[in-house]
Amino acid sequence: MKEQLRLLRKSKGLTQEEAAEIFGVKLTTYQKYERDVISPSYETLGKIADFYDVTTDYLLGREKIKEKNDADGLIDADDLIREIEELPSCKRKVILSVLHMLRNIEKET
Repeated sequence: MKEQLRLLRKSKGLTQEEAAEIFGVKLTTYQKYERDVISPSYETLGKIADFYDVTTDYLLGREKIKEKNDADGLIDADDLIREIEELPSCKRKVILSVLHMLRNIEKET
């Protein structure tokens, strides 16, 4: 679960502190989730899945999520995040800015 949580949190541009607040847990508790020291309760697991729009099976490492992309069929979200992480920080910042713009446009419509 630790890899999925870390990737999802970073994909939203959140700090561990922000994620902990969103899910209603202490920072140290959330950090233990990401280190796979403890597992979230079923209730918290559901909140996390809903927030990131993934299945609990994905969070538990039982399935990979796929997102539709009109251009080429399916994109594996994990692969996309890994590719973004390999970019220089200046390019990651550009991608994050575009994502924030798209999210704001979606909220306005």
